[in-house]
Amino acid sequence: MKHGISDYFPAYLLGGVATAVILVLSVSYAVWYNQAGEQTTKDASSVMTTTEVDNERAYQRLIRADKQALQALLDARAMPNIMLFDTLPVITGETATDKAIKESAQLVGLQPTGAPLLDLMTFEHSESNSEPVPAQPYLFADLAALLEAAHESNVPLRVVRGYVSLGESQATFVGALDDTGVTAEELASSQSKELVRSVLMSHSPPGYAWEHTGFAIDFACSDLRGERFIESACYSWLRRSAFTNALLYGFVPILPDYDEREQLMNLRPWQYVWVGRDATYVN
Repeated sequence: MKHGISDYFPAYLLGGVATAVILVLSVSYAVWYNQAGEQTTKDASSVMTTTEVDNERAYQRLIRADKQALQALLDARAMPNIMLFDTLPVITGETATDKAIKESAQLVGLQPTGAPLLDLMTFEHSESNSEPVPAQPYLFADLAALLEAAHESNVPLRVVRGYVSLGESQATFVGALDDTGVTAEELASSQSKELVRSVLMSHSPPGYAWEHTGFAIDFACSDLRGERFIESACYSWLRRSAFTNALLYGFVPILPDYDEREQLMNLRPWQYVWVGRDATYVN
């Protein structure tokens, strides 16, 4: 006579065993599911981290390309229609103050530039600047193409300044120093280095301004200009993907050299220097 399992275990015990098995399977599945979810979250986090790393690398490549391109531009053989400054012009007329300003300028990555040998031409673009802007004619085609690309993306980018003379640069810079209310003696002291640095973030002393070369362009976004430009859609468009939209047309931003934490910030978000498409690249 054959016996079934029910002959050895009462029915209620069998039901309990079955319930226990189901509970164990359910708990096992829940644990597996949570672990899988956690792994998925970790994977997603890894993807985000990888993206951030790629962006950081792109910016670091840009920084290197920026400095190489600008240095090449300062090479007299590679910089058309420019005479480099043999001696730097007077800034304030106070020797100690000028020395301190020049030292601070170098710390924020500024370097002596040069001035045009021949007269410049004026750039005009009906939708982008109400007044003609003097600049090097070498950049006209790329600047027009950059503005057209911005307007096609409904970005109201416009040009507000190009070439600036030594005299104008000196007046603007000294005026900015005077606005601080600090004396020439105080500016020459080490205690005022941060104050001088803050002025240098917005104004270049004569002899150190890229505007002297005629290859620098100051942008605005509709009515937003100067320090407010960083809040604009135009800046976001230029800055996108490690400044791809600027680099595509041969323009590089002015980036600082003094603090790794601040390397990704523009020294002057509204100002870009044309170095030519051959000197820029986009990965």
